[in-house]
Amino acid sequence: MLDTEAQSRRFSWLNKFQSKNSAFFIQKVNFIDKDTGDDNIQIMKICYLGTYSKEYIRNRVIIKGLMTNGAEVIQCHYPMWTGVEPRIGQFKGIIGFLRLGTKFLVAYINLFFKALEIQNKPDVLLVGYTGHFDIPLAFLFSRLWRIPLVFDFHVSLWDTFVKDRMLVKKGSLMEKLLRFVDRTSIRLSDLLFLDTDHHIEFVANEFKVEKKKFRRFWVGEDPELFHPVNTKKFKEFTVIYFGGFIPLHGMEVIVEAARRLQKKDIKFIFAGKGQLFEKTVRMAEGLKNVEFLGWVAPEKLPELISRSHVCLGIFGKTDKARRVIPNKLYEGIACAIPVVTGDTPAIREVFKHRKNIFLCEIGSGESLADALLELKRDGKLRKEIGLNGYRLFKSEFTPDRIGAEVLKELKKLKGGYHD
Repeated sequence: MLDTEAQSRRFSWLNKFQSKNSAFFIQKVNFIDKDTGDDNIQIMKICYLGTYSKEYIRNRVIIKGLMTNGAEVIQCHYPMWTGVEPRIGQFKGIIGFLRLGTKFLVAYINLFFKALEIQNKPDVLLVGYTGHFDIPLAFLFSRLWRIPLVFDFHVSLWDTFVKDRMLVKKGSLMEKLLRFVDRTSIRLSDLLFLDTDHHIEFVANEFKVEKKKFRRFWVGEDPELFHPVNTKKFKEFTVIYFGGFIPLHGMEVIVEAARRLQKKDIKFIFAGKGQLFEKTVRMAEGLKNVEFLGWVAPEKLPELISRSHVCLGIFGKTDKARRVIPNKLYEGIACAIPVVTGDTPAIREVFKHRKNIFLCEIGSGESLADALLELKRDGKLRKEIGLNGYRLFKSEFTPDRIGAEVLKELKKLKGGYHD
């Protein structure tokens, strides 16, 4: 049972909420486009709100990065999703909608009362990924507290599940819901985060929003979790793929490269499971240079990556593959081994071919096979790419670096909210 003080706080907030004019809830942030030059000696207080997955790389990096840079982060969180992303596929049909609605009702009730218990209002309300469905509740509190609402949009749910993974049929009720949720979350937010400039271009154009409403922050990774492990390499030249076996990754391209390299003493290890796992196993049937490990615990991945000679990125021909930089790429370079991935505009925003990454033609098994053969033959190039990739990771993609950039943008918003 709640104590008297806690109950008093809740009723106090409810009274404030009821007394406000409806126009209060549609006020916007007055953006400050240039750095104020003020280091804000006072600690910035950030409420990180939502049903986000705590274990997901994007949330881990930003939360840790903000705290490392001196911000106070209050996690107003309800653990609704299992795994690192929402499983939209399980909510198909009428029963699925009812199940989804029930889960969110429970989540929102919990988040509502958790938010009411925050004694001193934050400077910024930040909704973590995947928080698209959480935005209406966050919008309510951002206007109640009169603070900016920032959303780590990260990816479009509509684009991911309809266009990229094709798990939701075009024209279906679920497709319309996902597009509505995307559009609403963008319009209600004062500032949104995405991972590349090309991704910002797509989302801004698709949903008819000005690009100035977005900021680019790399995904990155935590070096305490992914780092080089001092271990012996596999005796045979080994290429590692790890991930969720999704269309973005181009599983058919990787299998085709393995087929072309059957007699070249190059082994392919596949770690993980996901959407196209069974299909990939069938495609690789009969290949003796391929091994499927299934699910591998995240804490065991750094050693497995470090024992390999080359790490694979993404090679799919989907539109999304050309505008994002995948998590796996950051995790590969964090372990100081060379990464081979498809040549895309997004990758070239920060990486350089043959310096800190090796690029091949996207969607081509032949091009990937040629790239792997060259790296197998040239140990010096392999070492240089791995070392330079690791240096880039340490300088640009760690939580402290990303957190500093995020905090800098949030400080520009502080005090910019007006009646």
